[in-house]
Amino acid sequence: MPVVKLVDIIDKYDVILFDCDGVLWHGDKIHIGEAFRNIERLESMGKKVFFITNSSMISRETMA
Repeated sequence: MPVVKLVDIIDKYDVILFDCDGVLWHGDKIHIGEAFRNIERLESMGKKVFFITNSSMISRETMA
């Protein structure tokens, strides 16, 4: 099985999706850590970054 490097994935795609609930946060606990720096880096590389969720527990306005 070939080894896939993160840089190869990033170079391959122009759009990056981040799942919110359970990845960037879980309940009321934030798990962002280095995410802001990484998101800024992706955007500086010309990548479009979107945040997605399948949670219907809160409104879009609250999530934003």
